[in-house]
This record gives sequence, C-alpha cells and structure tokens, in this order.
Amino acid sequence: MSNEIIPELPDLLFDENSIPNSQQFADSYYSKSGGYEETYAVFLKACGLPDAWQGNDNFVIAELGFGTGLNFLCTWEMWNATRPETGTLHYVSFEQFPMQVEDSTKALEKWPLLAKLSKQLLNKWPKRLNGHQRIWFAEDRICLTLVIGDAAETLGQQDFKADAWYLDGFSPKNNPELWSEEVLKEVHRLSKPVVKIATYSVAKIVRDNLSAVGLDYKKCEGFGHKRERLEAWIEGEADAAHPKKPKSALIIGGGIAGCACAFALSRRDIDCTIIDNDENGAIKASNNLAGLIMPRLDRLNTNEAKFFRAAYLDALCVLGELEENFFKQTGVIEHPRSERDKEKFNQFKTNAPLPPEMLGFANDNLHHFDGGIVYPAKILATMGSKAIKIHAHIAKIETDDAGKSRALAHDGNVIATADICIIANGQGIGAFIDAQEYAVEGRAGVVSFAKANWPDNQVPIGGKSYCLPFDDGVLFGATFVPQKLEAPAKIELDSHDRNLELLREFSPNMAAEIESENVTGRASMRVVTKDRLPIAGAVPGKDGLYMLGALGSRGFSTASICAEVIASMACADPMPLERDLLALISPMRFDKHRAQSPQVESL
Repeated sequence: MSNEIIPELPDLLFDENSIPNSQQFADSYYSKSGGYEETYAVFLKACGLPDAWQGNDNFVIAELGFGTGLNFLCTWEMWNATRPETGTLHYVSFEQFPMQVEDSTKALEKWPLLAKLSKQLLNKWPKRLNGHQRIWFAEDRICLTLVIGDAAETLGQQDFKADAWYLDGFSPKNNPELWSEEVLKEVHRLSKPVVKIATYSVAKIVRDNLSAVGLDYKKCEGFGHKRERLEAWIEGEADAAHPKKPKSALIIGGGIAGCACAFALSRRDIDCTIIDNDENGAIKASNNLAGLIMPRLDRLNTNEAKFFRAAYLDALCVLGELEENFFKQTGVIEHPRSERDKEKFNQFKTNAPLPPEMLGFANDNLHHFDGGIVYPAKILATMGSKAIKIHAHIAKIETDDAGKSRALAHDGNVIATADICIIANGQGIGAFIDAQEYAVEGRAGVVSFAKANWPDNQVPIGGKSYCLPFDDGVLFGATFVPQKLEAPAKIELDSHDRNLELLREFSPNMAAEIESENVTGRASMRVVTKDRLPIAGAVPGKDGLYMLGALGSRGFSTASICAEVIASMACADPMPLERDLLALISPMRFDKHRAQSPQVESL
C-alpha cells in the first residue's frame, strides 16, 4: 500500500550472500566487499571520527539514505568506545523507502559484533509512516531522528546544522534526484561553518554539483572494488556565538506537561527543578486513575493531521520505554462520533492514515492495535523522577542580572533559580501569561467510575466517550464543558448521568450494569486553545522562557513530542518536527506581528 502518508516499501532482493539489493535502483545497500568495513573506511574515517566529536556537547551527523541502519550502528559502536564524558550524539537520517524490520534483521545478521546494538535498534524500528520519528537510546546518549519521505522535499523543512554528512544514497546513475544540485544546496545550508562530508561516489554529477553549491572536495582511495571515493568539506570559522546548552531548568507545574519536560531535559543531562502548588494532584487534569492513548486521525493530510500523527508515534515510543504496567497496549476500538465520522472511517478503508499493522477495522469502527491504557500516577512519578520537587506557590517569574530565570514567592524570597524556565502548569497558566492573548480557555471534565464486570475479551473503547477497565470496575466519560479558566472544576449534579448516557450509546450492556447512585468520579480542568492545538515553544520576547500547555484531552498523546520540541529548542538540537509543524504549535502563532516559522539555530 502507498499513499502520501504511508511510504512505499523498497523492492528488495537478497543475493546469495544475504546482501540486500534494490531492484528499483539496481544497486546494493552496501559494498559486496564488506558493508561494515566500508562504513568505517568511507564514512567514519573520512569524517574525522572519533576525533571530531571530542569536546563537542552536541555533535550532529546527518545522512542521506538510512537503509539497513548499518552506518548508524557502526557510528554508535564507535561512539560508545570513544565518546566524550558529556554531550549527545544526534544522528539525523533521511530515507524515502524504509525497510521492514524483518528485512533489516536479515541484513544485519551478518555482523555479530553489532548484535547487541542491532537488537536495540530493531526493537525500536520506525513505523512505516512519512515524517519525523525520533528514537532515543538515552543510556548511550544517542538520539536518532529519522525523516521518512523524499529528501528533495523534506530537507527544505529542516533547520539543524550538521558537523558531518554521510551521502549514501543509491548510485547517482539510477538515483540522480538524491545527488542533484538542489539537494546538495540543502546539504550545504544545513552544515556548520566547519563540516566534513563523505561519500562512496566519484560520479561526475556528484563532483559537478558539489562544486556548484560551493563545496570543496577531493578524490581519495576507495574501498573494495571502488578505486576512489570523495571527501568534501567547508573550512569556515567556527561560530562562537552559538547558544550554550543550559545546565539547569525550572519547570512550573508537575502534571504531564511538566514531567514530560523534565524527562526530555534529563536525557540531555540537564538538572531540573519542578515547582508545583498541587502536591497531591487534586486539580491536575493528568491525575486521573487511568486514561486512553489513541491517535487523532483526520480525513485530509493537513499539517494538523501530521502533527497529531507524529505526536502519537512519539508517545508510543516514549511510553514503550517505561515499565509494562505503566502503559498496557490493549488496543483501542474507536467508535464514530457522527455520520461524518462514519464516512471518514469508510474512507480510511481505501486510503488509510496508518499502516495495516497499526490500524484495523471492526465493523464500522476503527481498531488501534498500538493504543492502550495509561496509568498517570506511575507515568508522572517516573518521568519526573530525576527532578528536584518543590511544593510552593509562585508569585512571579523574573530574570536576574546574570540572565538566569528565578521563581519568587509572595514574600519576595527566591524559591529556585535556573538557566531556563518552562511554564507548564495547566490550569494555572494564566498566572504567568495573558490567557486572552494566547486564546486559552477552560473545559471542565468529569470522569466517572463504577463497579462492573469487564469482559475478558473486551477492548477499551474510545470515541465520543471512552470506557476502560480499572481495578474491579470501569472508568468512563468524560464531560468537556466550557468553564472559566480560573474557576475550580467540579462535579455537577448531572455529570455522571451525562457520562452514563454516552456510555449507553456504544456499550449498552456495560451501562446496564451500572446504577447511577453508585457512580463516583473526579473533576478537573482541561486547558485548550481556540484552534485546539497545544502551545509549545519559546515565549515571544522573553529570553530563556518557554511554555507548554493547552493539551486539552490529549495530554498523554501530545506532551512528549511537545516537551521534546522545547528541550530541542533550549539545547539548539535538531528538531523532532518539520518547520511547518513547529509553527503550528508555536506560541508565536498568536502574535500577529511575529507569527512566522520559528528559526532554530544549532550548536
């Protein structure tokens, strides 16, 4: 299956030596003289590794052609053997035809030395979907960002700066688009003032186009049957003005937004302090007993659809790193909310927004195979586990004379100080920003609980409402009632009745077991924007100040990608989303005088 969302599979044929060959491009994925040895000779050595990453907090390698993942694995192997004491290796790779995991498994079996690393990569193998997919191997301080799609189109949506490039596309003779002047112009734009570029090819089109975009090159001794290869470079002056990576962060709010930020920053060895005035989680929207993870799928492939799809993939990846009882991938059955939804679901049967291993159909409903139940208390405790916790009320956030952010109590005393500050306090966001300026509104949500028997083979249900098992009963709901942001959320007289009425629509047997007088529940405030998109990014005009909020009813689906955006901005890392999607969730979208795509510089 192929559409603008799901990429084509590569047309593969393994030869008698188990080397994968592309039928489409009439080329092998790596040298028949030895792929492992080729990677070290043609790419790693040519890019000056490992010396080049010594003393560099954020070393960025970019690659055209991810293929089997062999180049990445060899780089990872060298990094583990020689990495500096601090810092992160970012590896950004562009691939139009991603392999299926079983094919890559077969290809990588040839190198038992890489078996341990291969297993880790294959366990997190990317989904077959166009767009960005970020995969962290935090223990080794490696961040892999895969950009799936046509590089001729996707490169223009990036703003990172690379220290090194591996140009490893298929033969220029059969794949000239990847070696075009336009593509190499983007390679130049996305390079630091000092960069090394390596490729196996010495084809005239490659040499001519490197020269055309202002890159110097030389021919070097080749590998295997190739007599020559190319090394290209820029020898400018290192930019001393690049922002330094922060060492500490204040995070205002201890819900899913704040804890996701702490989790993203801790991967980068940044010390976090969470300041929270809701110690027991009494009012947090992300403190319900349980919830569901499922994607928002739109009829058209708009930027909004791309964002929510990317957020879902990132949430699955992050939650998959946690303990099994924090997130149970039970699958979720999604019922249509309306006749329009029914038409949309029917359209998906011929033009699916997710690959068949992620999305199925159950009568007129969708079956999200990777969705499931999240347990907020466990997730928040784990994501925020490395942060210092302070329970206090903040009167003011200000910048001191040294440029650091500090939080002040009502008596003027300093609660805590850090290099940067992130406002992520849900309903309390109005204490630090103008809610009207950012079009922020409140929605009171009541989740109901009742004792009932959950059938063994029943999959949790989502849609206009949701229903899932919890302990010896069921959680269901939730209401979504407009309410003033500053007002406390509360359970109204008809809240549980409204939830029961919705439950009867899609699960009448379950609803029949529940007596309304035995229903209990919890109320909390969801924060939303008028465009129903989160806010994630730098606060305009405030150096070192960021905000993450307005996650609505999809906090556990969107918090991790939004937190990764903020952490990447603060550290000048490659971004986890394309430029247009960053603009979609940027705080700047509400500022008519500043609204533009955020420009992000890299170290």
